[in-house]
Amino acid sequence: KRTDGTIVGRSLDDGQSNNSQNEFDGCVSQQELIHWFTLNYIALHGKLYTKTGMESYTELCSRMLRQFQYLLRQDPCVFGKQQLVQMMAINMYQIEVAKQVNVSVDIVVRSQYEESSLQLSLDMFGLLTEQTSLIIERHLKARSVISNADKPAPIFNSWLRHVFPSLKIFTDWMTCNANSFIPLPDQLPAEFGPHPDILMSLAKVINLIRTIDRTHIQLGSNLTTPVILEEDIELSGFYPLLTLPADTLQTTSDTPLDEAKDCKRIVRLCFFADYLCGLKQPVFIYNVQQKTYHPALKSVIHSERSKSPANDNP
Repeated sequence: KRTDGTIVGRSLDDGQSNNSQNEFDGCVSQQELIHWFTLNYIALHGKLYTKTGMESYTELCSRMLRQFQYLLRQDPCVFGKQQLVQMMAINMYQIEVAKQVNVSVDIVVRSQYEESSLQLSLDMFGLLTEQTSLIIERHLKARSVISNADKPAPIFNSWLRHVFPSLKIFTDWMTCNANSFIPLPDQLPAEFGPHPDILMSLAKVINLIRTIDRTHIQLGSNLTTPVILEEDIELSGFYPLLTLPADTLQTTSDTPLDEAKDCKRIVRLCFFADYLCGLKQPVFIYNVQQKTYHPALKSVIHSERSKSPANDNP
């Protein structure tokens, strides 16, 4: 084991990483891993911001993403709600710093730093959505068991409540900046990982949350109590989100406010899915018969994998 949290001799290959969910178990304490993850995350942004040391970017990014992936699998969530929102905001800001160069009206050329900034941000978002989809599936099963007519089961469990503000705020950024992330940036080279299927896992999350029974929560524009999300207050006036459409959703005074906030986050993600369907180059396609969203785009690495029979099995 190195002092940066990596395991000497362990492959960085995506498949092995996914099949070895306990990669860090017994090697380092959770606190040490959080410490190493934080240092690696800061170091990556330092490379992107200063445009120096990029020769070691790929390996360091792979290391940080695998640490992030492992930490997200812990329950209770090891990250605070505000901490995750702040990481998403830092990622958005870095993309703005490395903004694209317009060669002509119709041609956009990304610099290496913008491409890497997008890759880092979207891969972290993809890891969030991948783990969120797994947690929602478990939560829906548990919810169906404990739900009763007298007291509806909570919309989200504690893990989902920690993660959804950051998911919501990053989809807000994607709403404001569709031209920035389309086409999808190249992910890390094939021999490095992880390589989250960003749009597939996002579609899965949205398809799952649409099935959550929210009929006991009233949301509308002419009710009594405003539903204001903490992440919206925290990032109010943040430049990358300035063009986000405002909403004035309200609820009734007898509705639990935390539940109303969870419901509002679901509404915002569902709006985002519809928005992706309506783009000039659609990112999502809505299947009317199945009532589900499906990605219309794939990253290069996932397109190649889908064409290869050897990669049909996870």
